[in-house]
Amino acid sequence: MRSRSSSGSLLSISALSAVAVAAVCIGTATSVHAATIASDNAGNYEGTGGTANVWLNTSNSPATATEPNAGTGFGAWTVVNQQTGASPYNGSGLTTFNSSNPIRTNGNYWYMYANNGTNGASTNVARADAYRAFTGDLSANQAFSVALQSGSVGSYPAAGMPAFGFSLDNGAPTLSVGSVPVTVGNGSQTTANTYVDSSAVFSLSFNELGDSTTSNNLTSYNGQTSSGGYVLETNVTTDGATVSSTSGITSADLAAGITASFDLGTGNAYKLTLSSVGTAPQVLATYTGTLNSSDVIAGADVFNQNTDQNGSFNSLAITATPEPTSVALLGIAAGSLLLLRRRKMV
Repeated sequence: MRSRSSSGSLLSISALSAVAVAAVCIGTATSVHAATIASDNAGNYEGTGGTANVWLNTSNSPATATEPNAGTGFGAWTVVNQQTGASPYNGSGLTTFNSSNPIRTNGNYWYMYANNGTNGASTNVARADAYRAFTGDLSANQAFSVALQSGSVGSYPAAGMPAFGFSLDNGAPTLSVGSVPVTVGNGSQTTANTYVDSSAVFSLSFNELGDSTTSNNLTSYNGQTSSGGYVLETNVTTDGATVSSTSGITSADLAAGITASFDLGTGNAYKLTLSSVGTAPQVLATYTGTLNSSDVIAGADVFNQNTDQNGSFNSLAITATPEPTSVALLGIAAGSLLLLRRRKMV
């Protein structure tokens, strides 16, 4: 009897320990996974005539504005328009214009536009930027996400190199004009002007290859080719090195809205996930890479350059992501609960 009593006591203590470990492990892992560090969306702002967090729409270069700082956990907005030639047509703002825009919040979303106006030269570039500072550098096991949408990016050589996307910078964007090699439809080699952000340690940009309605359709850009028609190219640039892909994301995907999530891991390794928006998002494409060891991410910049339709953005967030130890804790928790169940059956 004494032996049974001793065993029973030990069993009870072990069972209680298992329950305690499981509770702590599950609670810890869940809290790490769910933590939101910063969050903001267009629904937190009002347009012209509003009374709180009124967003100042900007139009045409040169223009710089510091917008209201709503939401939680982010630093200030800085909006900049610029161009390399005369007659620009660029800007950004807050709107409810398109009631069916898939990334709107409470009817609101931000929009950007940029083209070279009446100049018409392929060497001219117009650009609009909306930079959001972080209150602290993005660290390992944190993710930044933003929703992007555009009905069409446009194709070279309508007005220089079209691009729409976002970058992660080590400070406010530092922009200068550079060029990229392209091959146009008649087979000739040329270059297209584009803004280069020397503050960016990572960027995602969407470009369109080919326009079957023009004789000078772009058939090759940074090594990617098009057989004609509009082909959306995804360019992921890490510390100046670009990985281009025409697979995974289509123009229809971008028109329907995409959530881009940049997950920074240990050792500056990252994973970029592009997903559809909505109640049941689907992963469309993933990219992985590693930043330089000295790279820091102090803010995010959404940009629009020489596009033929507006680009929309919304729903910025920084969240904590599960560490490998958190996953291990979940395994320990599951094992502890299983052990408890088996002992109860004995």
